[in-house]
Amino acid sequence: MGDFIKMSFYIVGTAGHIDHGKTELSKTLTGIMTDRLKEEQNRGISIQLGFAPLVLSDGSKVGLVDVPGHERFIRQMLAGVGGMDIILLVIAADEGIMPQTKEHLDIANLLGIKNLIVVLTKKDLVDDEWLELVKDDIKIYLEERGYKNTPIIAVDSISKTGINDLKAALNTEIKKLPTKEKGVFPRLPIDRAFSLTGFGTIITGTLWSGEIKVGDTLELLPHKKQVKVRNIQVHGEDKPIAEAGQRVALNIPDIAVKDVVTGSLLIKEHFIKPTYKIVTYFSLLGDKKALKNRQKVRLYLGTTEVLGRLILLENDSLESGNSMFCAFYLDKAINCTKGDRIIVRTQTPMETIGGATIIDTEGKHIKRKNKEYIQLLERKMAGSPEETFLDSLIDTPMATKESLSKLLEMSIDSILELIENCGDEVILIKNNYLAKSTYDYFKNNMMNYINQYLEKHPLRQGVPKEEIRTKVFSSLTSKEYNNLLFLFEEKEGIMVKGDSISLVNYKPIINEKTASIIQKIERLYAKDGFNTRSLEEYATLLKINKKDLFEYIQHLQQQEIFIKIGEELFLLNTVFAANKEKIINFIKKEGSIKLSEARDILDSSRKYVLPFLEYLDYKKITKRQDDVRILF
Repeated sequence: MGDFIKMSFYIVGTAGHIDHGKTELSKTLTGIMTDRLKEEQNRGISIQLGFAPLVLSDGSKVGLVDVPGHERFIRQMLAGVGGMDIILLVIAADEGIMPQTKEHLDIANLLGIKNLIVVLTKKDLVDDEWLELVKDDIKIYLEERGYKNTPIIAVDSISKTGINDLKAALNTEIKKLPTKEKGVFPRLPIDRAFSLTGFGTIITGTLWSGEIKVGDTLELLPHKKQVKVRNIQVHGEDKPIAEAGQRVALNIPDIAVKDVVTGSLLIKEHFIKPTYKIVTYFSLLGDKKALKNRQKVRLYLGTTEVLGRLILLENDSLESGNSMFCAFYLDKAINCTKGDRIIVRTQTPMETIGGATIIDTEGKHIKRKNKEYIQLLERKMAGSPEETFLDSLIDTPMATKESLSKLLEMSIDSILELIENCGDEVILIKNNYLAKSTYDYFKNNMMNYINQYLEKHPLRQGVPKEEIRTKVFSSLTSKEYNNLLFLFEEKEGIMVKGDSISLVNYKPIINEKTASIIQKIERLYAKDGFNTRSLEEYATLLKINKKDLFEYIQHLQQQEIFIKIGEELFLLNTVFAANKEKIINFIKKEGSIKLSEARDILDSSRKYVLPFLEYLDYKKITKRQDDVRILF
C-alpha cells in the first residue's frame, strides 16, 4: 500500500416519521421498491432496512438506504444510519415535523452527519401558502440544531413533481462532500443475513473501511469464526472487490444464517479486540432529563445493540443539554475503535437521549473525579499532532515521508519532526514508516499463521513465502512485504530461506514411525535411481496415501535430500548430481547436446529426460538453443 489511497463512494439515506413517504420516495428515485417483506407491504411501513442503487443526474451511482420510521423499529433505523454520508429527511407537507422526524434528526446530528436535504413529500395535498409555512417552520427548527442553509425540496412521489430538482440538489450536495479516507483494514457491520438456494449465506452491510476481495478470509465477530468470501455484489452487480463507503452483499457459504446474530461484524482477523469498557465524550440532548451516575442505558454502534451502565467521570449528574467524559460498563463485549460514534437510549421509556464519541477502547485505569485523568482524556480527544499522525500512519502502513507529507498537508521537515516526537511508536523500514501498533498486528498475525501451519504440517520446515503474503500481508506490495520480512528476520525470530518462512531453531517433529517411513522412501528412490515411479505406486508400496507421501517428500525437499524437477517428479539429490555431471561433461566434450543424446546418456525415456533438461535450464546450468542445449 505505501501511498495513501482516496476514494469517493457514498451512501444516501432516508429518515423521517412513519408514513411520510420515505419508501415511496426511494422507489421513485431508484425504480426499486425497498419494502422487501410481505408484512411490510401489507402494513405499508418499513420494518427492515431497504437498499437500492441510485443513479444521479451526472450518471454517477450511490447507495440509497431506506430506514424504518416507526419508533418500535428504531434499532433497524440505527443499523442503517451509521454508514450514511447524506440524509434525506423526509417530512410530509400535510403533517410537518413529527416525533420520529425529531428523533431521526437528533440521531443524525449525534452521529456527526451534517449533510442534509429536507424532502417535503405529498406537496399535492396542500396549497402553496401552507407549503411555505411548513418550509419556514422546518428552516427554524433545523437552524436551532446547527443545520443552516439546508436545501428544502418539495416533491410528489406519485406524479414525480420536484424529483428532478431533488436529484440536482443531491448531486450538488454530494460534490461538496470531502473525499473519504479509505483506510486499510476492512470493517463491515452486518445489517442483514439470509440464505439463497445454491449459494448459502448472504450478508449485507455498508463497508466502513478498507476493502474486501473475492477469496479473502475474514473474521466474523462475535463468534470469532473464519469465513471465506466466495462472491461480492455491489448494487446488484458481481465485483471482484468492494471498497469503503459501498453497500455490499457477500456470499460466505461456510457459515449458517443463525450464526450471524444482531451486531455481527466482519473484519480482518485480530484487527479489533472486544471490550466490556469504553471511555467516551457523551452529549445529552437538551430536552432530556438529567442523568445520574451508574444509570442503566442502551447503546447502539452500527448494527450492535448492548445494555450498559453509565459512569459519569466528572460529576454525579449530567444536566440536560450538557456534555461530559463518561465511561460505559457493558453487559456484553462490543467491537469498536477510537473515534466511533454511539447512540444512547434509555431503557424505559425507550427514547434517544444522547450520543458519544469513543476515546478509549481499553477501559483501563478509569478514574472518577480525577483531575489528571480528565486532562489525559482531554488530550486524547483533542488529538495532539503526534496522535493525529499515528492515526494516519495506522491507516497507511509502509508510507513514505513524501506520501505522509501529501496526506497531512505538511512539509517533509514537519513530518520528520513528528516521527522523532513519536519515538518508539514509529518504526522505519527502508524509507517506509510503520506504526508500532500495525507492526505488532502484522507480527502477531504472521506468527499465528506460521504456528497454525506448522501444527497442521508437522514435517514441513516452513510456510511458503507467497502464501503468507496472500493471507496476512495482502495490503502490502511485494517490495513492502519483503522489506518488512527483512526486519522480522532481524528482530522477531523468523527465518526466510528460499521461498519459505519458518521459525529460527524450528525442527520438524519426527517420531520413530515417521523416521522409518522416510528411510523406506529414500531406499525406494535410491533403488530406482533416475527412472522413478509415480507417487501412486510409491504410496501403494509404502501402504500410505498419496497425500501423506507428498508431506514426507516435501520434508525431504526441505532437508535438501530430494529435488523436484517436474510435476510430481522428484529425484534424490545424489542421483540428480550424478546425472547433471553426465550432461555437463558431454556438452563440454561435444559443444551441445540433443534430447535424443541425453536419453542415451541417461539411459531413460523422454518422460524423465525432458523435465530434467528443463530443470537444468531453469537453474541456469544449461541453455536451450534451437533443438540443442549448451552450457549457460
